[in-house]
Amino acid sequence: MEGGTAGPGGEAVTVLGAAAIWLAQDRSPESLELLSAFFEALGSNLALIAAQRAVQEAQRSLCRGPDVKSLSNTLRPGPGPDTI
Repeated sequence: MEGGTAGPGGEAVTVLGAAAIWLAQDRSPESLELLSAFFEALGSNLALIAAQRAVQEAQRSLCRGPDVKSLSNTLRPGPGPDTI
């Protein structure tokens, strides 16, 4: 879409604006408030799910590496100076 809203999300903003106008046709103010609340709650829940998945992925990436058994073998203390 050339000549429209500038920026990487400009096309999406235009489509969302058109969708809002279409949804608002022949609806009462009360219906529009309800639709607004619905989509706001939907967006909040999607953002929460995205954040939760990002945290889980970060935790998984921190836990990757040697397994626990190989770590315990390398971290096992050897003979110290007082065992000689």
